Amino acid sequence: LTVLLQMLEDGEIDLLGGMNYHPSLATRYAYPNYNYGTSYTVLRVRADNTAINEGNYQTLDHIRVGYLAPATSRLKALEAFCESNHLSMQAVAFYDERGWEGALRTKTVDALLGSDTDPRENTRVVAKFDPHPFYLATSKDNTALIRQINAAITQVNSVDPSFAATLYEKYFGNQPAGLMLSDEEKSYIA
Repeated sequence: LTVLLQMLEDGEIDLLGGMNYHPSLATRYAYPNYNYGTSYTVLRVRADNTAINEGNYQTLDHIRVGYLAPATSRLKALEAFCESNHLSMQAVAFYDERGWEGALRTKTVDALLGSDTDPRENTRVVAKFDPHPFYLATSKDNTALIRQINAAITQVNSVDPSFAATLYEKYFGNQPAGLMLSDEEKSYIA
């Protein structure tokens, strides 16, 4: 990402997507008035884990959550999520992606802390929180392009207000098909 930001600043590329807005970045890059989507921090469990239910946050209480050590802002978001939902979780740091993903496969952790825009095979999202709008950005002096982006986003939203939601669902709504019942729900039905 650092290389792409420098290329954008140097004018080697005109536009960069997936940018979060931050005041310090806004001093270096130009953002349009409107975002073109929102990403969330998520908890993912194994697709076959029926003990944890996305409809009941209490099933998340006392689980082990694997996170990538550099993702300190995600960890803070998890802590806030736990506090607001009166949950206790054990966070387990990983320093490489292979170990992080492998820990879920081997059940060393119960869930992975990550982004909804980074889907993982054989997993499902059980909690989604900490929304962050993302933007297209350009070099600070490219105001003409920013005006065009603003106009385009406005036009798309006026013609199809659900366009962003439809795209999000198409590319990031990768939940397994079908009804997922928790172990407790299966027991009750039986």
